[in-house]
Amino acid sequence: MTSTARRALNGSTLLLAAIMVVNVLNYGYALVLGRALGPEAYGAYATFVALFLIVSLWPLTLQQVAARAAATGESARAYLQPLAVRSGLGLGVALALLAVPVSGVLKVPLAWLLGLAALSPLLCVTGVLRGEAQGESRFLPFGLNMVLEHLGKIVLTPLALLVVPGASGAALATLAAFPATVAHLWRRGPGRAVGPDARRAALRFAVPAFAGLAAQAVIMNSDVLIVRAALPTAESGVYAAVSIIGRVVFYGAWAVSTAIFPMVAARAGKGRELLWLSLGLTLAVSGSVTAVCALFPSVIVQALFGGGYAAGAAILAPYALITTLYALSNAASTHALAQGQGSTAYLSAVFAVLQVTLLAVHHATVQAVLQDQLIAQSLLLLATLALLRRRSPAAVTAPPKESPLSYAEFQTWKAQSLDTVELSIVIPAYNETERILPTLGAIAVAVSGMGVPWELIVSDDGSRDGTADLVETLGWANLRVLRHANTGKGGAVQRGVRAARAPRVLFADADNSTPIEELPRLLALLDEGYDIVVGSRAASGAVEENKSALRKLVSGGLRVTARILSGVTVQDTQCGFKLFGPRALQQVFTRQQMQGFSFDLELLYLAHRLRLRVAEVPVRWFDAPGSKVSSVRDSLRFLRDIYAVRRLDQSGAYRWEA
Repeated sequence: MTSTARRALNGSTLLLAAIMVVNVLNYGYALVLGRALGPEAYGAYATFVALFLIVSLWPLTLQQVAARAAATGESARAYLQPLAVRSGLGLGVALALLAVPVSGVLKVPLAWLLGLAALSPLLCVTGVLRGEAQGESRFLPFGLNMVLEHLGKIVLTPLALLVVPGASGAALATLAAFPATVAHLWRRGPGRAVGPDARRAALRFAVPAFAGLAAQAVIMNSDVLIVRAALPTAESGVYAAVSIIGRVVFYGAWAVSTAIFPMVAARAGKGRELLWLSLGLTLAVSGSVTAVCALFPSVIVQALFGGGYAAGAAILAPYALITTLYALSNAASTHALAQGQGSTAYLSAVFAVLQVTLLAVHHATVQAVLQDQLIAQSLLLLATLALLRRRSPAAVTAPPKESPLSYAEFQTWKAQSLDTVELSIVIPAYNETERILPTLGAIAVAVSGMGVPWELIVSDDGSRDGTADLVETLGWANLRVLRHANTGKGGAVQRGVRAARAPRVLFADADNSTPIEELPRLLALLDEGYDIVVGSRAASGAVEENKSALRKLVSGGLRVTARILSGVTVQDTQCGFKLFGPRALQQVFTRQQMQGFSFDLELLYLAHRLRLRVAEVPVRWFDAPGSKVSSVRDSLRFLRDIYAVRRLDQSGAYRWEA
């Protein structure tokens, strides 16, 4: 066994021990509470717990952000704790405003929801503190903190029952246990100061982390809430009891993912080794519990809850199997997320929506609810494994070449025409009078200092604002302007590439959203034998600035969809910063058919089918003001064009024999 595997196993064992203690406490508590309250009142409390877990998804997001930062040597506490307090207050206000309608739908007392709203800031702070402990592999205090939460609930319940009877006392004790968890992990001082880049990187990670955790919360709890709202209270109480037992499957597997997460984030071992280790341990833990549930369902249900819940024996094993399927998907998704890849998290969110949709239209019986979940979780596991099996081109970080800014060399380049060039840079342009000159100036000065004979081509796509005329007034010797009626960005790039004289062609966006200073790393990889080098905003190490949360969410979803439907394994097909070598220029652009927004995907699809070598390089990217990209409109076009590429291939338009 490797040292990495031993660390993973030791951490998993420690957390699994903590989880087992928590489960013993929880199930002992549930046994007494379920017998004392009966199915109806216990169903109300279980519904409150499910809602509590859904509300906790933002604190859990903060936990993952803090864990990843701590695992890579940073301290996110200094800026995440104030964020936790502020966002917790906002979450509490939102929950308080929604408390009345939610109370009516879920049939739980209003006071419980208001108590949860008041506690929200503490939940968020606890998430940050637990995340730092997890990222630093301090699994003992991390595990003890979870035990403290549930032990405190048990100790406080008798006292709470003196104040309010029945299920309300249990809800009060659940909420009152949390202040002690904050005190247990609290550390003096604000933590190490970190720079703005580290802060932005940590908060960018929060977007896919939130998507994955939101999916987890919905997948694990939506069935309990819908059963509570749609089926008789006694039946929903039995279902809630079974769901509590079934969660042993998931949280046993969660211990494995939680222990391995910081090692993956810190790159402590080979990615695939840790992935298969995580999946293997998850299957062993969850599969064992599922097998026990299948062999002794009646014994388990009646021993824990008594004869009043005997009907739950029939659904215990199917519920455990469904949870095992999701535990495996979640283990793979968490592994990818620790490496900074959010695609599987967005995929989980898609299937969470699918599960809720199925449950919303098909919930007449408990059996129907189980069928819906089995369909959704089977498809999610298959889709996740298919996504992971597609071997992505390496996100290579090549050593940068020196590229000093040289105004003197730029003066020579713009004055003296070159007979031969080794590099052509194509800028597609449409109505770019406000941005084109600064972009051309930045490119010309930077590239002139790289020591490569080069030319610059602006391919105007029927601009109506005088872009072509403006560029021509520059009068640079090695600058050409191509004019054509409007066809779309793909057509403009294709015309520019066909007009290029060099064996290597870069096309870059007119807004300079990817700085030209990234070019030397792409050139170095072309020299190593790659046919295409793609600038990527999705590869590990990329930096995105000024990009809205909506665009991030839409981009993540489209990346997953494109990989599944097209077979293209490049993570970011749409970044407007791509470098092509001689083979790609000859074989790809001669087959290009698409003239619009999605032409990038077509080019990479062609490269994939032609078995060209493609490298993906993480780049800096800035969402420049005035972007012509519309998240909704262009997303719909992109989805349409994925199928268009497939149809073109099937119709023989790409002439593979040529």
